[in-house]
Amino acid sequence: MTYKEKVDFLSKYKKNYFRIKFIDSKITSLRANPIGNEDEEYHGPGKNLEDYLDEKTTLEKEMRQVEVVIDMIRNENEKYILGYKFLEFLTLEEIAPLMNYSFSWVKKNYRRAINNLNI
Repeated sequence: MTYKEKVDFLSKYKKNYFRIKFIDSKITSLRANPIGNEDEEYHGPGKNLEDYLDEKTTLEKEMRQVEVVIDMIRNENEKYILGYKFLEFLTLEEIAPLMNYSFSWVKKNYRRAINNLNI
């Protein structure tokens, strides 16, 4: 896997996180307003509660895959950097003071962590 493919794989965690937030609001809406298929204007065509629940399950599985890959990293500093970056959505600038290291050190170890990933 290339560097970019690894970053894309890890980045899907954030994309899935926000999609799940959207799905949760749709599920809440559907449960609060259980209307039959005759009201497609309100719920949108083609999506029902089961569809949203299935999509949410799939997204959660993909998120767990990212968590497992990060958790398998042996180097603790690399694990923390990638965890903060991809699971907590922090920037490298925000991670540096949390770890008591310089930005340049965090950036260098971020790149090393990505390169060392086994996906």
